Amino acid sequence: WCPFCSCGDFEFTEIALDAALKKSQINGLLSLIGRISRGETQMMLKNDADLRKAWEHATDQVTPVCH
Repeated sequence: WCPFCSCGDFEFTEIALDAALKKSQINGLLSLIGRISRGETQMMLKNDADLRKAWEHATDQVTPVCH
C-alpha cells in the first residue's frame, strides 16, 4: 500500500477511483468516516443488501400509494 500513509488510505483510494467518485462525494464519505470513528454517529449498514432494504423501507414511508 506504499506510498500511502496507511492501508486504509490505500483501500479508500482504490474504492473512490473505481467508483469514479466526485470530489464532493469523496469529501462527504471521508467526513462520515471521521464522525463514525469519533463516535459522533453510528453506521448500521453492512452491505449492499442492507442498503437496499433501507431504501425500500424509506420509500415505503414517504411514497404515497395511489389506488
